[in-house]
Amino acid sequence: DIDYLTAISAQLRVSPEALAYRLYNLKWIDMDTRDKLRQKHHRMDEATLKRFSTTFINMLYHKIESGRFSARKAAKTLNMNLSQLGDLFIEHSLSVPFEM
Repeated sequence: DIDYLTAISAQLRVSPEALAYRLYNLKWIDMDTRDKLRQKHHRMDEATLKRFSTTFINMLYHKIESGRFSARKAAKTLNMNLSQLGDLFIEHSLSVPFEM
């Protein structure tokens, strides 16, 4: 069922097209199902989309907060400025662990 596979792709946070190719390459779906699934589009809930994993951001937060890693170095490594790095922590419901 195409709607079911589309829902599964949303749970896996991949596009229906990506899921279609993966399942087809595993020979779990036929070419017709692959093509139908490729035509489906779903919108992921923007609230669940985050730029980095929660685990990574929590680790980074604690390293900066404890002084083991500088906020400037973290921002530079992530190709951000300090303001953007602060926004990243807020995106993950954390306080900003440095002064701006």
